[in-house]
Amino acid sequence: SPRRSAGSSSSSSSARRASGSALRNGEGGVPGLVEHVDAATDTTRFRMISFCNQAYWPFAHGMLQSMQFTAPTLVPFWTVIVADDETKAFVEKEAPGVDVFVDLDLQRVVAEADDADVGDLKKLLSWRRMHALHGLVQADYTAVFLEPDVVFTKNPLQLFHDMLLDADIVATSDYGFGADAVRRVNTKVLFAKPSDEAKKLLDVWQRAENAYRGEDAERGFLVNEILPSADRMEAAIHVLDQKTVANYLSHDATSRDAPTIITGTGCDDVNYKLNWMNQMVLQVLPAGPEGVPAVDYETVREGCDYKTRLEALTPSGRGKKSAGTPGLNPAKRGEKDAPARGFGEQQGAADAPGNHLSRSRGRSRGSRRRRDVGE
Repeated sequence: SPRRSAGSSSSSSSARRASGSALRNGEGGVPGLVEHVDAATDTTRFRMISFCNQAYWPFAHGMLQSMQFTAPTLVPFWTVIVADDETKAFVEKEAPGVDVFVDLDLQRVVAEADDADVGDLKKLLSWRRMHALHGLVQADYTAVFLEPDVVFTKNPLQLFHDMLLDADIVATSDYGFGADAVRRVNTKVLFAKPSDEAKKLLDVWQRAENAYRGEDAERGFLVNEILPSADRMEAAIHVLDQKTVANYLSHDATSRDAPTIITGTGCDDVNYKLNWMNQMVLQVLPAGPEGVPAVDYETVREGCDYKTRLEALTPSGRGKKSAGTPGLNPAKRGEKDAPARGFGEQQGAADAPGNHLSRSRGRSRGSRRRRDVGE
């Protein structure tokens, strides 16, 4: 049957440069992305995406290694978005079988932006994640955005499933619990389901690029415009805390809590960040004869934010842990709360995306929790 590709294109190019203004993406999805994903999708309308270049491939490769070990059924649902054919060939050589999309529109925009500075290009790419998510969700995909420096410590499908039962869009935080995690929200990992509420919010979010003049691009708009209005919005937004998504700032090898995702947040120096992420990959992969290596926090201290790490690991700095805060410390939900109703046609292994992400449309409005953020 024909598939929808709404939101996959814009009036001309997906980015423009007005006289005297910063380089920006045009409204709508990333041109060609939905059509590419449609061609790569046989059944379940679920897709994970990451933007990557050759310099950041070592990070993405670490994510792939962790995925291959903890959640191999997810690999076919991951699309790496690159800017040119050379990078596509590089990724396909390094990781045969991984789906790669060449963002020709981005290639053209960057080539034409002779007067754009590094800050312009950084903002363009940062906002572009919202356009990619918008296009996929408009086309009825459950979509997950992941920056390259992500490692899965376990299969994340249950996490995606549990959080999207009540939430329309899920974000992560630098560290903290409860309201403290919300205050430190980031967009390093985002996932959304194709509910009407998510579609409306993502549409507003991607359109905001042209008018928003604050700092921190799409994250700044989330912090300054979306979250303060969360209790008045139809869409439910959840923010994952450090128990579920850890990073250099919050990771504690002695804790009994086992985060599902670990990121490179807290390490700005790319070399130290790579060292940190490589250590995290080794925590996940099968151990050698000497066992799982101990995490060496000191070896990356010089290139990471050690001061904030100290704050994050103290109870007063990260906020009191509150099990009653919606969306921040989700308890495991049984199948009785999530009837197995696949949104794709796939019926197979228990860890297949179509079996876990079964509530793509969400609940009726009457049963949805509204004050999910900072309640």
